[in-house]
Amino acid sequence: MKLSRNIDLGKSLRQVFGDDPESAEQVEHDRARQEQTTNAILQRFLARAASKRRELAILADEVGLGKTYVALAVAVSLLDAIRSGETPDGLPPNKPVVLVLTPTNDALFNKWMREAEGFKTDCAKTDGDLDWLDIRCPVPGKTKSGNIVDLAAQMSEASRNRPMLLIAKHSALGAALNDRDWWRIRALYTVFRYFKVQTPDRRWWCRRGRVFDNLGVPDLPELIDFRRSGVLWEDEPFPNLKTAFRKALSKSPKLQKRLRESLEYGDCDKLKKRLDNLIRRAITRKMPKLPLVIIDEVHNLKNEHVQARKRLEDLLTGRICRLLGLSATPFQLRQDELLSILKLRNILSLPPERHETLDLDVERLAEAMKSSRDSGDIFRRRWRALRPRDQSAIDESWQAVISAAPNEQTALAWQIRPPRIAHALEAALELDQLNTELQKHLHPFVIRHQHARGYREHFVGHNAEVGHERGSPYFSWAPGLEVQGNDELAHYLMMRAVALAKDEKGLPGLGAELTGSYRHLVETAAVWKRLAQAKNPLLQDYRAVLDTMIGQRTEDHDPDQEHRKVQATAQRALDFFKRGQKSLIFCVFTKTAESVRDQVKAEIAKYLREVQQRVFGEGTTFENFRKRFFNRREPLFSLIQDHPLLGHIRGGEQGIPSALRLSKSHLNQVAELLVAGNEAATIEKPDRRLLLAATEHVAVNAWREAEAGERWIDDVLGNCPDLVDRMADPSWLEAREPLSRSEQAGRVRRSLDPEAQNDTVDPLDVEQLDESAAPSEGDASQQNEVAAWVRRLRQETLGVMIAPYFRADLIPSTSGRLPLLAEHHGDLLAKFDLATRAVAGQVFRRTLMAEEFLLRYLADVERNNAEHWVDYLADCYVKPLDGHLETLKDRVHAYLETLVRAKNNKALLAGYHDAAENRNVVQLVKGGTQNRDRYFLGFNTPYRPEVLISTSVGQEGIDLHRECRHVIHHDLCWNPATVEQRTGRIDRIGSKVEHERLRANGEVPRTLEMSVP
Repeated sequence: MKLSRNIDLGKSLRQVFGDDPESAEQVEHDRARQEQTTNAILQRFLARAASKRRELAILADEVGLGKTYVALAVAVSLLDAIRSGETPDGLPPNKPVVLVLTPTNDALFNKWMREAEGFKTDCAKTDGDLDWLDIRCPVPGKTKSGNIVDLAAQMSEASRNRPMLLIAKHSALGAALNDRDWWRIRALYTVFRYFKVQTPDRRWWCRRGRVFDNLGVPDLPELIDFRRSGVLWEDEPFPNLKTAFRKALSKSPKLQKRLRESLEYGDCDKLKKRLDNLIRRAITRKMPKLPLVIIDEVHNLKNEHVQARKRLEDLLTGRICRLLGLSATPFQLRQDELLSILKLRNILSLPPERHETLDLDVERLAEAMKSSRDSGDIFRRRWRALRPRDQSAIDESWQAVISAAPNEQTALAWQIRPPRIAHALEAALELDQLNTELQKHLHPFVIRHQHARGYREHFVGHNAEVGHERGSPYFSWAPGLEVQGNDELAHYLMMRAVALAKDEKGLPGLGAELTGSYRHLVETAAVWKRLAQAKNPLLQDYRAVLDTMIGQRTEDHDPDQEHRKVQATAQRALDFFKRGQKSLIFCVFTKTAESVRDQVKAEIAKYLREVQQRVFGEGTTFENFRKRFFNRREPLFSLIQDHPLLGHIRGGEQGIPSALRLSKSHLNQVAELLVAGNEAATIEKPDRRLLLAATEHVAVNAWREAEAGERWIDDVLGNCPDLVDRMADPSWLEAREPLSRSEQAGRVRRSLDPEAQNDTVDPLDVEQLDESAAPSEGDASQQNEVAAWVRRLRQETLGVMIAPYFRADLIPSTSGRLPLLAEHHGDLLAKFDLATRAVAGQVFRRTLMAEEFLLRYLADVERNNAEHWVDYLADCYVKPLDGHLETLKDRVHAYLETLVRAKNNKALLAGYHDAAENRNVVQLVKGGTQNRDRYFLGFNTPYRPEVLISTSVGQEGIDLHRECRHVIHHDLCWNPATVEQRTGRIDRIGSKVEHERLRANGEVPRTLEMSVP
C-alpha cells in the first residue's frame, strides 16, 4: 500500500514556499522525503512478507521536518483505503477511526487540530478530494480533554463513507466522567450481580458506603431490588451497555480480585477508583477497533508506571491494529527506555504468532544495542590511552586501514605501531561494524531524517555578546563571559559555600541556579535555602556577605541589572530588535525568565526613549506626532486604510475597469454626502474617512444598477457579501466599521489580553478624529458648498485618495501614493471573508502604528514636514532595515498568505484573531500563562510580541518560525536533545531562515543564529 492518490504533499509546501523557481528545488526535496517516509511506514505496517512487517513504528525525524503531516498522510491513506472498499488485511472494514493522542498541553492539542484541518484542504490533490474526512475532538469546539464517554460517543458516529480522525489528549482516557454517580450506580449493579452480594450488604453500600460524589446517603431501590434495575439501562448512550459491563468485568481477573477485596474490607476510596476503572473498560468495549493510533511525543511514555501509559494499556489493549509513535528525540532515551516504548507492541490486536515475531525482533535489537554499547565502552577506554603526539600517526593509519578491503582491515590495523594505536583502530573498526548491525535491527522500527545544518551559526560564551558578527557553524566550546569585580566575587563565594556545604566532596552543581539570574537564586533556589539553614559559621558569614552584595529586589532596584549573563541576553535581544528582527529566548527557571523579561523590556524601552529624545525631543511631541500621523484628517490616512473596492493592481493601474469608473454626477453625490456630514469645503484637514466612505457608498450603489458593476463587486468582494450591503446603507458613512477601528472598540477589546501591562497602550487608540480640526459653520449655500467640494477634489492633492474610483479626466491619479494594502496585497485580501479582512487590516495598521515600528523605521523623518510622511512610509514599507533581507511588505504578505491558507480552518483563524489583540512587545510564556496560543501565533505575525521568552512549556510541538531566526538559550540544558527541541521551534519547514536563504539573490545567505551566553 502507498500514499493515497488523493493526497499531494507538495501542494502544502508550495503554499508555504511559493511557486517561484528559487523554491522549486526545496519544495521537491521536502515533498519527496515526506512521500517516501509515508510509503515506508505504510510498507512496514502492511507488508505481505511477515519478515518485513512491523505493526509498530516510531517516526523520529528531527524537529521541524514535518512529522505531523507525514503521520496525517499515513492516517488519511489508511482511512481512504477503507472508505474505498480496499481495506488492507488486518484492519477493520467498518467504522474506521484513527485516534491521535497528544500530550495534555493546549498548545500542542490546538496545533494538531489546526494542522489536521490544514492538511484536509492544503494536501488534497484537487479541491474537495479530502472532504470526506471527518476531523473531531472529544468536546467539539473546545480544548477540554473530555473523557472516555466523549471518545466513544464521537467514534460511534464514524462510518465507512465518513471515516474519522479523532484528536484527543492522553488525559481523556483517565478524565473524570460526566454524571459520574449515575455511571457508578451501573458499575455497582454489575459488581453486585457478578459477586452475588447479598441484600443487607448491598443496602449498606448504598446507604453508608460513600461511593458517590453528590448523592449524599442514597437509598437506591434498583440496587437493593434487582427486579427494579431496568431503569439503569433505559436511555443508555450505547447499545447493549449492560452486556458490555458484564464482559468488561469477566475479562479482567485482576480487576475482579481488586473489586472483591474492596467489598470485603469496606474500602470506599479504593472501590470508587475500581468502579471508575470498570466503567472505562465497559465503555471502551463500545468503541470500534482502531486501524491506527498515533501517539505524539511518544517518548513521554518511556516509563511504564506513568499514568498515561497505564491508562493506554489498561483500556486499549487489543483495540489497536497499528501504532505510530512520533518523537524528535528518541535517542535521548537510555537503551532500556527505548525498549520500554517498543513494549507498547503488547497492546496491539495481533495473532499470537505476530506477537512472537515482534518479541523476537525486539530481542535481537536489544542484543545489538548491548553489543554496540559494550564496544563503545572499549573504544572509549582505548582512545583515552592515546597521546597527543599520536595525532598525525592516527590520521595516516586510519586512512590506510579504511582504504583496504573490509576483510583485510583488522589484520592491517594490528600491524600498526605503537600497539596503543593498533588497539584504538581495532576498537573503532569493531564499533563501526556493530553500529552497522544495530542500524539493521533498528531501522525496521525507527525512521529518522536529519537537518542539513550548514545554515546554523552558533554564538557560545563570550561570542554571544553583541559585537561578534560571525559565529561558528558548530556548537563548540568557547570561553565564557568575562565576569569581574563584585560579580566575580559573588559567584566565587557561592561556589565556595556550596563546596563547604558538601564537606568539600564533589563539585558545586549549581548550573542554572546560580548562572541563570540572581532572582531565581535568592527567591526560589534550593541551594540558597540550604545556606540559610547552615550551622557552619563560615557558611553563615558567606550568606551574610552575599545578601549584602546581591541586595534585595525593589521597585527601584533589580540585582539582575548587574547580572552579567542576564545583561548579555538582554543586549543580544536588543540588537535583534534594532534590526527589526524577532528573537526567541528559553530559560529553565520561571524566576529567571521573569528577570530576563524585565531586563529585555527595560533595554528596549531605554533604546526607544533615546531614539525618541534624539528625534522628537520631549515625550509629548512624539505622542502628538503619532496622533497627527494617523489621524484620519491627515494625508497618511488613505495610505494605511483598506480600499476593498479597488481590487488589486493590474498592469500598473488600479483594479477598477475603465468602464466602471465613476462620472461627474457621482462626484457631485460624494460632495453632497460630505456637506451633509458637516464637512465644509474650506476646512484645511477634512475627514478622509468620511470621504472614502462616501465614495464607497456612491460606487456600490452605482455599480449595483449595471450587470458589469455587479460582476465587479462579485470579483472584489465575493467573499464579503454582507460588506456590500453595509456599504450601500447610509449608516456606512457614520464610522465605516468594521474595516476601521474606533477608540471605543479598542477599549472594549483590550480585556482580551490578560497578560498586558496596565500602562500598555493600544496603537489603534491614536486613530481618532482630531476635534481641534472640526469645521466652522459657514453661511454659504449647500449648492455652493457642493460645487466647492467638487473643485477641491479635482484640483487639490486630496482628490488623489479617491482618484482610482473616477474617470481620469475628472481626477488625475498620476501623482500621489496608492494605498499600500491595495497596491501590494489586494489579490490576497480579496480572498478573505469580512471578519478576516478586518483583522488583516487591523494587524497591518497596528504594525505601522506601534511605537517600536515608528521609532525604528521613521527615526530620520522630518517630523515638521508633513507632506513627506506618506512618501517616506511608503518607501520604508518596501525597503528592509539593515541586516534584514525581508521587507515589511514581504512580512505582511507572508502573514496574509497564512490567513488565506487558514480560511477554512476556524480554529486557526480564531487564534489569529485573538493574536491581533496582543499588547506586549516583550512577552513571557510560562506554566500559568493563560491563552498561550495567542502569543505563539502573534509571534508568527509581523505584530507583537517581538521578543518571546519561554520556559519549558514552549519547547515542544510549537511553531515559532515564520518571523524569527534567532534563538537564545539563556540556560543551557544538560540534555542536548532538549536544546535541539528548543532550537527546532524556529528551524522548521517554511521557516524565515529558509525563505531568506532561498531569496538571497547572490548576497551572503542568512543564517539561523543560536546564542548560548
